[in-house]
Amino acid sequence: MVSCGKCGAPAMADSAFCRACGAPLAASGTAADPFALFVGQNYARYQSRWAACDKRGSTYSWNWAAFLFGLFWLAYRKMYLNAGILLGIACLESAATYLFHLPDAAANAMNLALGIVIGMQGNHWYRNHVTKGIADLTATVRPDQLDAALAREGGTNVGAALLAAAVLIAVISVLFAFGEPPPADAIRI
Repeated sequence: MVSCGKCGAPAMADSAFCRACGAPLAASGTAADPFALFVGQNYARYQSRWAACDKRGSTYSWNWAAFLFGLFWLAYRKMYLNAGILLGIACLESAATYLFHLPDAAANAMNLALGIVIGMQGNHWYRNHVTKGIADLTATVRPDQLDAALAREGGTNVGAALLAAAVLIAVISVLFAFGEPPPADAIRI
């Protein structure tokens, strides 16, 4: 019986991933792949997408989760800088829509364009994030603690995705609260 380097839960020696937290487990006597440790349970999916991009010599690769849930996917995958930039863009777009009375079609077109960009570049951005995270940890963490640090610092963060949703809702609520009041002849209920 071995224990998980990320959460410490007991795991079967022949298991590839921890049943408690999903972190990859090193095979007995071998070093774990730092990318697998950092990414976590979905490593095989990302690795195959990254390999396909390498084969094509391209950075474009479609990611449905990134397209559909852009801001929340970025926060969930711990790409906080990218999520912050996208949150800023979303706040500016929302403010412009409410303050300048942009038509819904313009806002929808902007959101669709952002979604397409994130969907096409999300895997590439995530690969850069993982590569940088591994390099930073390799340079600063003792080798005997590296596997645990990679598993801890990588992976996902549901709380960050929920926080991004809460911030976005708060910003939109403030814009609605300070937006233009309804016309005087509006029907009141």
